[in-house]
Amino acid sequence: MKNETTFSPAELGAEIAGRAAERLATTARDAREEFGTRIARLKVQARKQQKQARALMRSQVKKTTGYVRRNPLTGIGVAFAAGVVVCGLIFRR
Repeated sequence: MKNETTFSPAELGAEIAGRAAERLATTARDAREEFGTRIARLKVQARKQQKQARALMRSQVKKTTGYVRRNPLTGIGVAFAAGVVVCGLIFRR
């Protein structure tokens, strides 16, 4: 003889909802862990790129400073031309 349990529609609905809630909680936990891992990886990558950008900036500033010291009149001319261009862009109609 079979041992069959019959559920009422309300009990069956509650069982299905409970299982769905468990699956949803597991999926949310897994997604949160994966998101945390990706964020940590992106932070490390961003810090590395920030260090590289700062090093490049310092290098370019040193090169520019050296060039302007060796060629002061050219540096003044370039600064003047840049000022004229910026003023033209700001005050044009």
